[in-house]
Amino acid sequence: MKLRNVLPDGVQLLFVVAYHVGCRTGELLKVKWSQVDLVANRIQLAPRTTKNKQARTLPIYGEMIERLRLEKQIRDTKYPDCQAVFHRQGRPVRNFNKAWAAARKRAGLDGLLFHDLRRTAMRNMVRPAFTRKPRWRFPGTRPGAYSTATTS
Repeated sequence: MKLRNVLPDGVQLLFVVAYHVGCRTGELLKVKWSQVDLVANRIQLAPRTTKNKQARTLPIYGEMIERLRLEKQIRDTKYPDCQAVFHRQGRPVRNFNKAWAAARKRAGLDGLLFHDLRRTAMRNMVRPAFTRKPRWRFPGTRPGAYSTATTS
């Protein structure tokens, strides 16, 4: 996770969540703490915040669990009025293009797009350790949009 480590604090959590669930950037940036259930390990996306206007539930798993809990503690202590899950010093992240480009360059990954994390998440979700649910429901893709077929 070389790239994650060179991202600024406000964007690291966004990277971790996108890496795990493959949600669209615009959908993630709208997530509020009231939508995050750290007991049930899920994030509820409201219909008005998704591209297809349908509510979705994102699983919280892997590194997301600890990172979200830690960020919640920091938010509660330092920025209690900030409702945005993804923020920089209490201000919601709106645009992180410069931070992303600088981090990519430092990590030697010039061609990587943030959107590429959607495909990575899809591959992660089809691994045996992941709870088998219809994989296309989590990141908001339609069935067959991402192939899991491999060639030998």
